[in-house]
Amino acid sequence: MATTPLTDFGFSSPPLPETPALKLAKLVRLQKFAQRITSTLDIEELVPRIVDEVAASLGCVEINLYLRDPEQPEFVLAGVRGCTLHGKGHRIKMDKGMVGHVAATRRMHYAPDVTRDPYYMACEPDTRSEVAIPLNREGDLVGVFTASHCELDAFSPDQLRLLQGLCAHVAVAVHNARRFGDERQQRERMSREAEEARSIQQALLPRSSPLIPGFFVSGLSIPAGSVGGDWYDFIPLRDGRWGLVLADVSGKGTAAALLMSATRGMLRALA
Repeated sequence: MATTPLTDFGFSSPPLPETPALKLAKLVRLQKFAQRITSTLDIEELVPRIVDEVAASLGCVEINLYLRDPEQPEFVLAGVRGCTLHGKGHRIKMDKGMVGHVAATRRMHYAPDVTRDPYYMACEPDTRSEVAIPLNREGDLVGVFTASHCELDAFSPDQLRLLQGLCAHVAVAVHNARRFGDERQQRERMSREAEEARSIQQALLPRSSPLIPGFFVSGLSIPAGSVGGDWYDFIPLRDGRWGLVLADVSGKGTAAALLMSATRGMLRALA
C-alpha cells in the first residue's frame, strides 16, 4: 500500500517558518494520514501500519504504541519499532516510567534530555530525547504513544503539536478497531452458542420413524433460524398404539425453543 511520507511535516529536515500555506499543507497531510489509518478495522493490521508510517519518517531510535489492558492495570506493547529490549506483548504497569506518568496525568510529557528526566526509564543506549503522548478518546485513555530520538531536544514545538494531532486520530482508529473486534468476537460466540442450541434441539426430535403396520410415517423439521419452536414427536402408547405430535410454539428463536423443550417433556410425561 503506497503511503505519503511524513517528511513533509518537517521531521527529517530543519523546521520551516509557519506560513499559512505550510500550516494548510500540514493539515492536508494530517487528514491523509487519518484516512489511511482509519481505512481498516483490523487491530492486527492497524497497529503495525501506524508504527511503520510514523517510524519511517521521524528518524527515531524507537517507536512504541502501548494499549491499555481493559482488565488489568497495565499497558501492553501492541506495536514497536527499533526496540532491542522489549517486543510485542511486553507489559508495563500503569505507574511506571513516562508511560505511567502520561497515563496518570492524561497529558503529553516531553523529555528533551532523558538523562535529566525523572520519569524516563532507560532502554536504547542511543536515546537522547523522548516524548510520550496519551491516546485519549472522549475522556477514555486508549493507550500511550512514545517516540525516542538520538538527538537532544529533537522535537520542536510544531512537531510535538503535529504528533499530538496524529495521536488524536490514532486514538479514534484504535478505539474503533478494538470495538469492532469485540463485536466480531461476540457475534462469533453467539453463532457458536446458537449452533450448539440447534444441535441440542435436533437431538430432541425423533431420530427414526416408528414401524406401524399399514402405515408409513416420517417427519422433518427445518427451523427458519438456528433454533425454533416447531416440534414433532412419536410417542409409543399401550396396546401397540402410537401418539403422533405436531406442535408450533408461537414465536421464534431461543425462547420458542426453550418452551418447546419444556412442553415436550410435560407431554411425554402425561402420555
